[in-house]
Amino acid sequence: TSEVYPALKYHDDTCDTSYPSPDCGKLLLYQHTGLRDIKIEQNGLAVQLSPSFHTTRTNYTATVGGNTNAIKITPIALNPDARIIADGKILAADSSSYLMPLNTVGPTSTVIRVFAQDSLRSEEPIDYKVTISNRSPMVTIQAPDLVYEGDVVRLNASIVDYDGDKLNYRLTATADILADIEAPTGEVVGRADLSFTFNIPTDLIDAMQLRHIVELALTVDDGQASVTEKVLLTIIKENNGVIPIPTPTRQGFVYIIPDIDLSADMDGVNSVPIPTYQWQSEIGGSWIDIEGATNPSYTVVGVVGDRYRVVVDYTDKQGYEHQGLASPPVAAAAEEVVYSANIEDTNEDISGMMIQLKVFLEGLFQ
Repeated sequence: TSEVYPALKYHDDTCDTSYPSPDCGKLLLYQHTGLRDIKIEQNGLAVQLSPSFHTTRTNYTATVGGNTNAIKITPIALNPDARIIADGKILAADSSSYLMPLNTVGPTSTVIRVFAQDSLRSEEPIDYKVTISNRSPMVTIQAPDLVYEGDVVRLNASIVDYDGDKLNYRLTATADILADIEAPTGEVVGRADLSFTFNIPTDLIDAMQLRHIVELALTVDDGQASVTEKVLLTIIKENNGVIPIPTPTRQGFVYIIPDIDLSADMDGVNSVPIPTYQWQSEIGGSWIDIEGATNPSYTVVGVVGDRYRVVVDYTDKQGYEHQGLASPPVAAAAEEVVYSANIEDTNEDISGMMIQLKVFLEGLFQ
């Protein structure tokens, strides 16, 4: 045999008779018995040994996840006569298992000692050492199920590494909602409770959508293993208000609505920003549309003192239609001062003096 531990046993012609030699089945001189496999499980899932098991190797390592306090180890001997002792427990040679508690800080090791229960000569036991060299970090993350555009969102997270390793973390999202987080990445040692606060943009969701689902992911790396925990955040589209309509300004007999800053709408500017205008005049306390007055400017046709305003409609980036937004009213006035005079100070008593002006109007204000 090419195996280092073939576990060869004594056998002669009497071994198959009714009167076998008392040495039948005993290990031959210089023979040892060892293991043919070591199985490790974490929460019912197999854990890979490094290097892979071989009868010539006696030192192994394994990496397990951080969400466990113990692992299950099953040593399997080369032959059923073997005696196995691990962590002070005597195990059967073929399928007995034991739980190995894991240290809260640093690696955990166990020694599995194997030797023959019966042999022709005393033998040296074989010790197999298994070291759990690293446990992956544990990550939990909590976020509200439902938020609205413009909301302030707080995300709470907890990270733990039972090996006490230095941990690097990084928070990412599938939408641009983390721009105002001061520290989406960082470094801690062992364990930490984290809190991330950020604002949901007011113009995040397109016009054709009512909501948007964003995936948030917190990735933690201890230099040997990386763990990512994800959570879904549902964002509801919100109408975040309208823009103010400025007061019309007068240029001669023409009133002009100043340029409207559609970008002042927190829901964003429509790709085709076409506001509509309707000028109105006040008649008997009611505002009445002026026929054909649908431009940003309006030439006044009336008398001094008449009141006018403009009503604006527009659609923002998110598809919200804003209608009937009225400007502050303005009153028609003469284009310029048509008469001025000074009364000289004559030190005379002018109380009761009557001044009479006669004004002749022509044109638009007639």
